[in-house]
Amino acid sequence: MTEHFREVEVWTSEEGGYMHVQSTKPSTIGAALADSPVGLASWIGEKAMAWSDTDEYGNCTFDRELLLSTLTLYWATRTGASSLLPYWRYRHTPNSALKADDVGPTPLPSASLEAKEFPSRSRLVNSPHDISI
Repeated sequence: MTEHFREVEVWTSEEGGYMHVQSTKPSTIGAALADSPVGLASWIGEKAMAWSDTDEYGNCTFDRELLLSTLTLYWATRTGASSLLPYWRYRHTPNSALKADDVGPTPLPSASLEAKEFPSRSRLVNSPHDISI
């Protein structure tokens, strides 16, 4: 076995549970992600920390603002559970992976929307049940 395959095996045994749960039981973890902001933050935040680089002091270099924005996006749009479905589909649908030269369909907006100022992050965080713009 080459060194690369040994590294893949070690990584999969330590970090592969995330993909395994998402591809086999997306509804189970999806319910937790949709029901609890702490569950959502734990699920996404743990991977952001584990899979990120660290600085010379061992601190995660994943941008805190990016993490908070990502969590807000998933929570406000209630898409944590549905974001797991591609993992299930890939595992259960033969030949569902994109081919190397196939970038897949690219959706483009076609509606004309009235421009409004996006609410500040503090407004979104402090008013999670009223995010009207």
